[in-house]
Amino acid sequence: MAGKILSINENGNLKNPPPTDSHARDIQDEEIFQRARLVNTGLFMQVILRDYVGAILGLARDGSSWRLDPLMVNQE
Repeated sequence: MAGKILSINENGNLKNPPPTDSHARDIQDEEIFQRARLVNTGLFMQVILRDYVGAILGLARDGSSWRLDPLMVNQE
């Protein structure tokens, strides 16, 4: 995930190859780590809410297309 974040470089503030200054490199490493942590946390949250909670509620068994998805955009 960290490699993908570095390759996308959404805000253009990450340098590849990393800076040679150790302090600047540590700051960039921490930024990449925290972004990767947030992405992974969101993925696990989505899996738990959609699959695990959906299975407990019996949504898959009932054939319902409704899903508990925190990332879904409201289409109203």
